[in-house]
Amino acid sequence: MDARNLNEALFNERELGEWHWIDGRRVLVIVDNDALRSRQDLGGIASLDYGRVLYFARPEDLARRPEPGSVQNYDGKPMKVVTCNEDFGMLEVTLSQVRQGGL
Repeated sequence: MDARNLNEALFNERELGEWHWIDGRRVLVIVDNDALRSRQDLGGIASLDYGRVLYFARPEDLARRPEPGSVQNYDGKPMKVVTCNEDFGMLEVTLSQVRQGGL
């Protein structure tokens, strides 16, 4: 299956796609927080609670390419872009929101 067919199959509301607001745009993405939980690259600090999101998007659907260290508005919440990688024509974006006071 080529990248175009893969994108069409995956980015589908009836399959894995979910609508989210990203930087003021309604975007069909694939959220994969199970993969995020299995990764160790986002270690926590005892006094902070991390809100984390890992999603896949088509580059052309986003207003701009997310750059690590920048801020992206995800469903009305400012989130820090931790990683942004491209593979098979999709962007894999990891976001983190730090909130004080969590354990």
